[in-house]
Amino acid sequence: MDIGDVINGWRIVEDVGAGRSGHVFIVCREGDPDRLFALKMQRTDRPDVAPDANAREAALLLAGMKKSPRVMPALVEVGEWRGVPFFVMERIEGIDFPIPARRYRQFCVEAFTALAELHSWLVHCDIAPCHLGRKGGGIAFVDFDASLPHAEAARGGRCVGTDPYIAPEVASAGRLSEQSDMYALAMVLMEHCPKRQRDCFDPVLRECLRPAPADRPRSALDMATRLRTCKPPHHRFRAIVKWTALAFASAVFIYGVIMFWSYVTRWESSQKLYPGEISAGAHYRSGCILLERGDMTNAVRHLRAAAYLGNAKAKEKLRCLRLAP
Repeated sequence: MDIGDVINGWRIVEDVGAGRSGHVFIVCREGDPDRLFALKMQRTDRPDVAPDANAREAALLLAGMKKSPRVMPALVEVGEWRGVPFFVMERIEGIDFPIPARRYRQFCVEAFTALAELHSWLVHCDIAPCHLGRKGGGIAFVDFDASLPHAEAARGGRCVGTDPYIAPEVASAGRLSEQSDMYALAMVLMEHCPKRQRDCFDPVLRECLRPAPADRPRSALDMATRLRTCKPPHHRFRAIVKWTALAFASAVFIYGVIMFWSYVTRWESSQKLYPGEISAGAHYRSGCILLERGDMTNAVRHLRAAAYLGNAKAKEKLRCLRLAP
């Protein structure tokens, strides 16, 4: 099939490529080129593809329109072209990796929340970066050719998935479960985790990579909660240092304000000299006690004031200090 070819009224706009069970094209209806959809045609060049693979995936998408419409593409049409089955579904935009560091936490939470909604009835079985997309502002999944309802997934017996996102129990014994999906999603998120975010998120995501499924978190919703609230190991130490530094800076600032106010007050009071004070305490203020205990500058001013009033002791003291009366 080439770009521009028409399949039952759907014109091919872009060839996305072949997957395990089908070939995907971006198409539009003839006469309406602005609205794009995805068309998946079953592969006929692989004998291992089941004859009903395309119809089975279309049936899952149809059921998903009622059970988990926010995280699955809507089914638009099912048909057959030249004997080859195909279906048309809503187009889901892919994820642009890597995720910016400021949005990484939100992306992880959205991804596990979307997986929890899917797990309400279905196990995806093949989570990989190319199978994550955006729908309505949230995370959605595509490519459900390997997906199984819970009852069928519990029987297991087959290895499906994309390396290196296949859980150990799937690779060894074909045991499919919600935990195998969580393993794959955690691998995707760790692979694209920004370096400065690894201390915070790697320890939490690694809980999904434990060898035994029973040792992994119970549900994707639990993981979403953990990721929403997780903090790096040194977060508490940083908080202690930050608040200690803030308290010390505040104490220094308050001490500086108090000392400045005290200095200003003392300076203003040292500039005031009342005549009544001079005349009443001139003899006392002219003694050495004031010079030893008080402000030297203020004491000299008092001595000069007392000498001006005729106090002989004040004049003598000023001479001893080699100061003019």
